[in-house]
Amino acid sequence: MAEDDFSESLISADLIQYIPEEKRGEFIREIVLQVERYSGNIPHPSIVGRWERIMPGSADHILSLSENHQEHRMEIERRVFDNFVKREQLGMWFYFVIALVMIVGGVIIILSGHSTVGLVALAAPVAALAGSFLYSHHSTRQELRAKRQSLQQPSIAPELPESANQDDS
Repeated sequence: MAEDDFSESLISADLIQYIPEEKRGEFIREIVLQVERYSGNIPHPSIVGRWERIMPGSADHILSLSENHQEHRMEIERRVFDNFVKREQLGMWFYFVIALVMIVGGVIIILSGHSTVGLVALAAPVAALAGSFLYSHHSTRQELRAKRQSLQQPSIAPELPESANQDDS
């Protein structure tokens, strides 16, 4: 009997009652409920094995497709990360240039006799930098707090399919 025919070979609970008790052992050797969960970017090894039996060489093809897909995904992720870093660096350089211009302008305004306006021009980049630092620090702490809470929460056991939850009566 093939593995695929296993589910069809089980005797219905309604029919078991009609089999005499001394003969039941001959008909029913073992009833097993097996729940298996598999996750990955390639099929379960038993499925790959069946493909290989049906079409020799297909397992190697499935694995090479998976490897190519993984390499492609990693390349895209690397590009996205590199672009993110470049944008962040460019933003820091723009902020530096704007802050430098405002500081130099503030000093020039103070030297020209307008001390109030000059001090505001000097204080603006410092306030913006402090605000940016505080916002970043606050959002990082919130993310860490959320991660800690998610790790402390008990995991919920997966539910069995409805066919496994039915009574054997």
